[in-house]
Amino acid sequence: MVRREVQRYGAEVDAATLVEGIVPAFRRYHWPGNVRQLENVVERLVVSHRLYRSSDAIVEALPRIAPELFAVARLEQADEGHLRTVEQEEIHRALTMFSGNRSRTADFLGISQTTLWRRLKRRRD
Repeated sequence: MVRREVQRYGAEVDAATLVEGIVPAFRRYHWPGNVRQLENVVERLVVSHRLYRSSDAIVEALPRIAPELFAVARLEQADEGHLRTVEQEEIHRALTMFSGNRSRTADFLGISQTTLWRRLKRRRD
C-alpha cells in the first residue's frame, strides 16, 4: 500500500524506511475505519514527504500528521481542534516555503485556491 501511494504521488520516499518507522504505531492502533482509514493515513504520510523531505522526518512527525494513531481517549471535539491546529501549521509552513504565494501553496498542498482561502479565513476567525 505504501509503495502504491509513493508511485501514485511520485514521491521520493524510501518506502521500506517509512514502513519500518510507522509499523509500531500502526500495530497499537485499533483501526475503527478499517482499510479506508489505513489508506487515508498512508496517503497523508506520503503526501507529507513534500514538507518533511525524508522518511525519518515523516516518522518523527507522525503524531502531528496522524494524531488519531496516538489518541487514547480524547473527545471528538478535542481531536478536531488538534487536527485543525496541525492543518494550520502545515499551511503556514507551505506558505513560508513559497514566500506567501497562495497559488503555488495551494498547488503544493493539492487543494484548490478556494479551499486554501477558506482555511486561512478560518484561522483569522
